[in-house]
Amino acid sequence: MAHVGNPLNKNYKFVELINPIFKKSDRKLEANITVKYLDTVTNMTQLSQYQLILKKTADNWMIESGI
Repeated sequence: MAHVGNPLNKNYKFVELINPIFKKSDRKLEANITVKYLDTVTNMTQLSQYQLILKKTADNWMIESGI
């Protein structure tokens, strides 16, 4: 799994998740997510797409792969 775009090295502010899609199988969840960020320097919008595999733990969901 991979992500497109890399907002991690910029001063971006999280705005919202756009149309997240989740598929569940057993104790795992595949998440296809588009994240909308705001570049606080230029005031432009940045969209980044992520495909994540989440695994259920006793208390929470954790990212197993994709980042």
